[in-house]
Amino acid sequence: TAVSFAEHNKHLQALLKFYIESASFIPVDANWFYFLVYMDNKLVAYATCFDEFARVPKAALTISQVLVLPPYQKFGIGSTLLEIIYNFYLRVSKCLSMIVEDPADDFQRMKDALDIRMILKAGFFRCFEGLGLANPRTFLDPESFRMCGLDHREIKEISTKLKLKKENIVRCFELLQIACLDPEDLEMHEAYRKYVLRKFTESRDLLLPYFKFENFADQPMYNFAKLFKPDACRLVEKCCLGNGTLKCMVGRVRPN
Repeated sequence: TAVSFAEHNKHLQALLKFYIESASFIPVDANWFYFLVYMDNKLVAYATCFDEFARVPKAALTISQVLVLPPYQKFGIGSTLLEIIYNFYLRVSKCLSMIVEDPADDFQRMKDALDIRMILKAGFFRCFEGLGLANPRTFLDPESFRMCGLDHREIKEISTKLKLKKENIVRCFELLQIACLDPEDLEMHEAYRKYVLRKFTESRDLLLPYFKFENFADQPMYNFAKLFKPDACRLVEKCCLGNGTLKCMVGRVRPN
């Protein structure tokens, strides 16, 4: 019952203070939905979602707090819990989209991998399949890179079916492009770096929220003389072997 869960929720909220920075207390409320994961009658994960559409005809869902207790991390529980939340709200017609409130870097990487998997499973990002990039031995070259694009119609289809925001869809698309770069093709990496930085200079405010990885963060953004200076070796190290490596794309190998 709501009364008994309210008492239980006090302990859950107190627990969050130890693991989530700037966590705030969330009382039991009709606009909040709670997801709890138990294993052998022990709590292992916890998530809260704010149903804004409970007060208005249609609105976005906010995924507020997600916690997997440390002994149970790195077993896929977090991504499974997030997928359960996705699938639950995909069936709610009043929910227009699903957003995450101030995600941590590790959570963002987990969400990126899940978003990409769901988008590909739904049959989108068709150009990757058409160019043969589903084969882990196939990499982007200058010709296929020009043909590998995402139009507004496909973005709209993905947003409608999977309730993802446009910026998340574009982010996932470009993360897949990075995963399809040949680690040894320095010219292709340099061409991609210039492509991304040109997009950033067109809308500089998108830099931090759109691309949190370190791939291009230490490259001066407003000095075009330095901006396009080749520095491919450093780029390969950070883009392909650092934080930019996607778990769902690990295993791509260069053909012999």
